[in-house]
Amino acid sequence: PVRPADEAARLEGLLRLLEWGDIPLVEFAQERIASFPDREAAARAVEARGLANLRGNGSLVQNLLGCVKDPGAGRALLPFLLRCIESGDPQVRRMALLEYAQSAPEPDLAFLAGFVADPWHPVSQSALAGLVHHPGPAAAAALRAVLPSTEGFVRAAALSALGRLGDPASVPLLRGEMEAARAGGAAAFPVFIGAAQGLARLGDAGGLDALREEAMRRSLDRAPIPLDSPREDWDGPEAILGMAGDGPFRGRLLRQAAEGERAAAAAAVRLLREYPASPEVLGGFLAALERPEWEPILEALDALRAAGSPDALPRALAALRSPETDRRYAAALALGRFRDRSTAKDLGERLAVEPDPSVARKICDALGLVADPSSAPALVAFLRRETAPTPDRALLAFEARQNLRGPLAAAAAGDLARLVEGKDTPPAIRFHAARALGQAPAGEGPRRALEGLLREGDPGLRAAAADALGDLGDLGARDALAQAYAREPEETVAGALRDAILRLDLGSPVGR
Repeated sequence: PVRPADEAARLEGLLRLLEWGDIPLVEFAQERIASFPDREAAARAVEARGLANLRGNGSLVQNLLGCVKDPGAGRALLPFLLRCIESGDPQVRRMALLEYAQSAPEPDLAFLAGFVADPWHPVSQSALAGLVHHPGPAAAAALRAVLPSTEGFVRAAALSALGRLGDPASVPLLRGEMEAARAGGAAAFPVFIGAAQGLARLGDAGGLDALREEAMRRSLDRAPIPLDSPREDWDGPEAILGMAGDGPFRGRLLRQAAEGERAAAAAAVRLLREYPASPEVLGGFLAALERPEWEPILEALDALRAAGSPDALPRALAALRSPETDRRYAAALALGRFRDRSTAKDLGERLAVEPDPSVARKICDALGLVADPSSAPALVAFLRRETAPTPDRALLAFEARQNLRGPLAAAAAGDLARLVEGKDTPPAIRFHAARALGQAPAGEGPRRALEGLLREGDPGLRAAAADALGDLGDLGARDALAQAYAREPEETVAGALRDAILRLDLGSPVGR
């Protein structure tokens, strides 16, 4: 790679990464272009490259759209976004709609609503998501205007979205839609539920009654919400009832927390957190805590913490010492969520003796989230002991390395550098120590240790050193990387060296 002579050359290099780079390099380039000091120059370059490839290279256009990350860029790139929305490539159109809705300073809501009836479902969903990004009467009026052109599941989703927009003027329309769908039988059931959801979100008693009737018919083993999605994406009768604090439905959630299938019980506990704290709700949390499966135990510990219970932390630490694997696993996850630095010592001590690999991995994650520098020796010690060349043990070392970041990487830099330089240290440990050292603050010590690894006979160690030097971001390493690139016989390692040089050259303004 040729070192850029000025900021124009750096920008051109970042744009080229969007054309041929792998996923990490593409994401690196998108972040740097989005924060480029000369915002107007970056916008012009993105637009020119996008328009030149709009007809023939949809993947590149999508990568370019990923550079639009805030209203400042949206204002400068508005003509480009509009051209992309007109594209014949539905993936480009879908992505451009979302960027337009989220980044354009004053999006045309009627224009956005016009895509709700698009025949390709992802485009329709993107248009709805874009409208929901701008709640209020204007977005609701725009959506009501296009409703006659929708049908089936799209119509159901649009009716539910009307409730998210928060405009009481939608209530009469939603009531009419719900009654018409009720008379339409099974075929109209999705529209019925969509209208009921919209009404319930607007606080209408009829919508709440309809959703409650449907929810009460479902099995206790059906999860009321997806545990792996954020709250803003929760949908369905149970989710809306819970978020509305529906009293009659609370009893069902309490039963589900105690008697439902493990995932359903965990989801019920999370939804119970939407209700005001009360003896009954706290009792539901405690009932879930006594179950043998980790999912409800985790949610119960998290719920107790959110409710301000002084017992939450002591119960989590007691579970971390439990003879039951599921209970220790849940405790490690919960303590990571708590991010309480007072737990660092307990987590580090448990990591040293934990026999179960899955629990050990979660303890490593918890230490990374707690981010107390005093935990660095525990993670380094754990990484050092993982010498067995089995997939499970390698994965544990990977977890330790991944969590040696930020203040932990800074605290561990000296120990990691010694592991990297240790000729008698097993190669697997040197590999993971090198990658972890790349997360430390830039400095001569980490740089020198990694540069020394570039001359090792093991190609895996040379590649690890290259990747770590790219992460470290120390321009002082460029000459060593360039010399290693010139003599490197292995194609894979040469690629890692090239990518590291590119990240150093293109990562910060020229001359800095």
